[in-house]
Amino acid sequence: MKNREQVEKLTQAASALSFTLKEREMCFKITVGGAPMCDKSTVKTLLSQADAAFQKALSQGGNSTVIHDVQERDKVKSRG
Repeated sequence: MKNREQVEKLTQAASALSFTLKEREMCFKITVGGAPMCDKSTVKTLLSQADAAFQKALSQGGNSTVIHDVQERDKVKSRG
């Protein structure tokens, strides 16, 4: 997925940056959760999926990128 690769590159680039503030070295950590938009997507659905992906990324620690997987959700739904 091209967009995911771009987000991961951004995350890596940001984590490589640092600056000094009041004699303390500061660095960045970025956690990203996203959801792919499709014809059936509503704003509510996209926000819910992106939030779930973000929560999963948070549980993995800093500098994580998680994109909601619609196909995986559909597999789980069809098993249930």
